[in-house]
Order: sequence, then C-alpha cells, then structure tokens
Amino acid sequence: METIKTRKTFLDLLRIIACFFVIVNHTNSGIFLSTTPQNLVWFVSLTYFFVSKIAVPIFFMISGYLLLNKIDSYKKCLQRIIRIVTVLIGCGFIYAIYHNYFINPNPSFISAIKQFLTVYIASPSNALWYLYTYLGILFMLPFLQKMVSLMTKRDYHIFFAISGLFFSILPILTHYCHLITVDANFQLPLFGGYICMLFIGQYFSKFGIKKTRRGFCVACVLFVTMVAFNVIATYFEYQKSSSNYLFFDDRTFLPIILQSVCVFYLVSFIKAPEKLAKIISYIGSCTFGIYLLSDMSIGLLEPIYVMASSYMHRFFAVIIFEICIFIIGLIVVALLKKIPFIKKVL
Repeated sequence: METIKTRKTFLDLLRIIACFFVIVNHTNSGIFLSTTPQNLVWFVSLTYFFVSKIAVPIFFMISGYLLLNKIDSYKKCLQRIIRIVTVLIGCGFIYAIYHNYFINPNPSFISAIKQFLTVYIASPSNALWYLYTYLGILFMLPFLQKMVSLMTKRDYHIFFAISGLFFSILPILTHYCHLITVDANFQLPLFGGYICMLFIGQYFSKFGIKKTRRGFCVACVLFVTMVAFNVIATYFEYQKSSSNYLFFDDRTFLPIILQSVCVFYLVSFIKAPEKLAKIISYIGSCTFGIYLLSDMSIGLLEPIYVMASSYMHRFFAVIIFEICIFIIGLIVVALLKKIPFIKKVL
C-alpha cells in the first residue's frame, strides 16, 4: 500500500491534470467546430478535446477515493454541503457582476440581481454545473459510505458490470441499433455513471493499486485506443451529420471512463522528490479555486489568445492561452487564500 504522503501527491497531480483539462474542454472546441475533417487540425483538435474529457471522471474518482473510505457523521456531511452552497452563492454573486458589468454593454443593477438569483436554479457559469452534481453526491454520501463499507471486491465487480452495461454501453448500442430499446420506467439510479466513478476511486483506495510494468503498458495502449476510437467514431458521426456529430462527447460512456481509469492508474506510478511533492500539493490545493474562476478567466484573458493567434497557428495559440489561464488563475487563488474565510472555503 502507498504511504499517505505519496498518495496525497498522486491525487494532487491528478487534480492539476483534471483542472487544466477543464480549461481545455472550454477553449479548444472552437477550433475543430470551425473547420472540417478535410483539415488535419480538425483531427488534432478533436483528439485534444477527447483527451480533456477525463477531467470530470477524474474529479469524481478522487472524491470516491477520499470520501468513501470512512463513515462520516451527519454533522460532517452537512458541513460539506454548507461549504458547497456557500461557494455557489459566492460564485453566483461574482459571475453576476462579471456578466452584467464586463459582458453586457448596458448593465443595470436589476439585471445583476436577476443573474445572481439564477444560482438557485441554474449554473452561474458553463463550468460550475459540476458543483450541483457534486452537491447531490454529498446529500447521498453518508448512505453511500455505509453501503461501500460492507462491499467486497466481488460486489464492486458486479456493480461495475451493471453500471457499465446500462449507462456506458447500452446508450451506444441503442444509438446504432434502434431495435435495442429499454422501457423508460426501468431505471437504475443507484448504478448511475457518476456514482460508478465514485466507486472506481474507492475501489483503488480500498484494494490498493497494483503497479506493474505490464499494467502500465496495458493502460497506455488502452488509453490511446479509447481516444482513437472516440476520434474515429466522431469522424463517422460527422459524415452522417456535420452539424451534430458529438454523440461521443459523454463522460459516462465507456471509452471516456476507460480513458479516465487509465490516467488514474498511470499517474499513480509517478513519484516526486519531497520539494517537488510540496509544490504539487500546493498547486493541487489551489485547483478548486482555479476551476471556480475558469470561465471568467477565459473571458477576461481572451486578448492573450487573440494576440498569440496572430503570431502562430491557432491550435498552438490556444494551448498557450490555456496555460496562461491556469497560471494566472493559480496566482489569483494563491492571493485569495491569504484571506482566512476564503481560504477555508477554497
């Protein structure tokens, strides 16, 4: 089994990767959406896009790894819920100001208030839908913790088989074979895709990560294969409909889940010296804040992309843009964490 110290570095590195890929997911797609498969950049940008889709599954796997290996009190679970609600309200206020005083050319106080109130019925930004999903997980957490405390390895395997079949494979089969149908009244919410991601993380935590050279090679090959499958399948989807071809852009589908599991496994091999581990841990602790500000950062820092794209190909320009968003976000969050209340929330 890994030591707590090694494990923390491994998870923080995964947080950094996932956070960066959230930014990629929200900045890169404009490239392939504005071109066609006749251009090589369409394939390059689409590949980059599907690699970035591991972000959300990785976040859920980390949550499962950390939260499902214990049984918390209802008070502790309530504290987590209050924290996320506080974050949502704070983000609602910040994004209301951003939308109505930086984007809207004719801002008004009333429109800002209306924008702020949408936090209660919709995500205040394109990225923050995840917090609503995570909030739902937190309400179920004490019951999930008690459930997994009794699960054996065989229970997990059966769970993964059922979840994978109905939520990761069946939608793809029904897409291509309309004879395969499932009555809408037949539902398996317990086996939902996001719950499965939590359980995958907990599986690694509970039974350890057996790191072998063969496992490393298999994970590398499987990752490349799944990314290639998504790109090739999307190419054929494009041939059917050039305006609506991103069917495989679903993080609960098997190819993206397998990609995410491979990355989770591969990153566990990385060992960092103590000084580097401290840096990784600090950056990892800032990723939540970077993620919260990511959509606003994308909008405010867009001139960087415009300037970079005037000197180089826009695909390389968008990569530089994404790195700048992450670094500037890191600096801003590091400064915000100097404030005790914000540090506690972030």
